[in-house]
Amino acid sequence: MFGKSNNHVIHSRYKKQKKRFPKWLIIFLFGTGLGASGLWFLETNYGPKRLSSTESEDILNNNQMLSSSLQETQIKLNKLEGTLSSLKTKNQQLEDQYTLIKNKFETTQKSLNLFKKALPKSNQTYALHAVQASYDASGISYNLFIAKNDSNNHAELTLELILHSKSSSGRSIWTDISDKATFQIDNLTEMSNVAQYKNGYHPLTLTIRLKNAKTGAKYSQQTVKLKAK
Repeated sequence: MFGKSNNHVIHSRYKKQKKRFPKWLIIFLFGTGLGASGLWFLETNYGPKRLSSTESEDILNNNQMLSSSLQETQIKLNKLEGTLSSLKTKNQQLEDQYTLIKNKFETTQKSLNLFKKALPKSNQTYALHAVQASYDASGISYNLFIAKNDSNNHAELTLELILHSKSSSGRSIWTDISDKATFQIDNLTEMSNVAQYKNGYHPLTLTIRLKNAKTGAKYSQQTVKLKAK
C-alpha cells in the first residue's frame, strides 16, 4: 500500500546569483582610505602643528601689540631724528658764532698790540693812555686804556676820579666821584664807565688817578677837559 516514495528535486532553470561589489570600487575605496590615512600620518608627524582657537587668538593679540609697539617706536624715532637735526643746526650756528667771535677777538688783539706799540714808552708799572671824558645829565662818561709794563706784577688796582666843577655863583669845587671798584689787568686793557655827580654844578675837568687798591700808591694820573655830549 505504501510504496517507496521517490524524492524529486525540481531544479530551477536559472540559479539565483549572489550580488557582489565591483572590484574596481573596492580598489578605489581601499586606495582612498589608504591615502587619507597616509596624509593624516604625515600631517600629524611631519606637518605644521594646527593651533587651537585660543592659541590663534593669542597670536593675533600678540601681533597687534607688536604692531602698536612698532608704530610707537617709529613715532619716537621720528621725534628723535627731528631733535637730532635741530641740535645739529644749533651746533652749526654755535660753531659759526664761535668762529666769528674768535676772529673778532684775534683782530681786536692785533689792533691792541699795534696800539700798544704806538703808545709812548713809560717806566711806570701801570700807565693811563688815551683818556677821554664827557658829561650830560646822566653823569660823567669816560673811556681809557691801561697799559701793563711789568708782566710779573699782579696788583689790585682802582681808579680815583676827581671832578672839578663850578657852581652857579662861580665857586670852584672838587668832588671825589670814584666808585672804589678794584680790578686786575693783563697786558693792555680798555675801560669805560659812567660816574654820577651832583646836579647844579658845571663840570670842567676830570682827573683820573690809577692807584694800588691796597697800598694807595699812585701809578699814573691824567687830567682831561670835559665836553658836553
